[in-house]
Amino acid sequence: MKKLLQKMLLNWQLKLYMLLLAVLLWAFVVTNQVYETVLDVPVDVIAMKTSKVLVSDVPGTIPVRFSGIGRDLLILRYLQPARIELDIHTINYFYDYPIRAELISIPSGLVAEPIAIVGQDTVNIRLEDVLERLLPVIPKVTALPALGYMVEGKVRATPDSVTVFGPQSAVRRLRSVATDTVTFSNLERTTQESVPLSNLGPNIRITPATVRVTMPIDKIAERLLHRIPIEARGIPLGREVLMEPSTVDVILGGSASRLATMTADSVTAYLDLYKWDPEIRDYPVKVVLPKGLEFVKSEPERVRVRMQQLSTSGDDLNSEGIW
Repeated sequence: MKKLLQKMLLNWQLKLYMLLLAVLLWAFVVTNQVYETVLDVPVDVIAMKTSKVLVSDVPGTIPVRFSGIGRDLLILRYLQPARIELDIHTINYFYDYPIRAELISIPSGLVAEPIAIVGQDTVNIRLEDVLERLLPVIPKVTALPALGYMVEGKVRATPDSVTVFGPQSAVRRLRSVATDTVTFSNLERTTQESVPLSNLGPNIRITPATVRVTMPIDKIAERLLHRIPIEARGIPLGREVLMEPSTVDVILGGSASRLATMTADSVTAYLDLYKWDPEIRDYPVKVVLPKGLEFVKSEPERVRVRMQQLSTSGDDLNSEGIW
């Protein structure tokens, strides 16, 4: 057994060379013969008018039977495919394009010939006029602030409008363009991120394709406003109101930057006396705040009220209620 193995390995380089040469000769002979085979040929739509857009489904490839030399058929299959070119420069709206052998372009130097269309022999071409519109951007972005922070205001997109190009029938139905749905978490400061715009469908193009989204973030804080005058609402006709005290201190909650701009004039404090009852002495203070702020507390929370009525003679005041 050992001697047999030694004989087999004797001059193994020469033996390997001869084997490779035999394989090459066999491949040369085989690939120089004429064969028939079916190849998937890519379809190209060319020369479309710039004012038109293709809205029909054109197949990516069409099966075609070819006859040719073996090596050239291999090149067509794996390296340089043939192509079916549909020239539509004369088409305005509709056309059933017949697929014929003369439409098939074969790379020069290859000996191969299309002999039959195996797949569909007609391609439906449907065109529409291109419509261009400027549409607003709707950010579909969720901003999640870190603990102790809050979103101050609306998430904004820059630019806030984009240009949409596409088939007239599809673009006319659009009212806005949304971004992709994205969530950003644990934010501690105002953040800007680039976010893609959502795909609106086939043949619709958006310029630009992404927008810059701003997420306003600020610290949560509180602020005390002193000596805000208290209004009395719903005073009965012919009466006047005495309040003790006549001002109130209010604690507000909200974003630090927003609270820094607040003054006593920014807040309204009042008593609701539309259902005044002489048996009730103390009434709760109600507070109206600018949008986006939170009422925390007022000091005092209730105010003592005395209602006075003018006498018919105009002399002394008649009083109802006690301090």
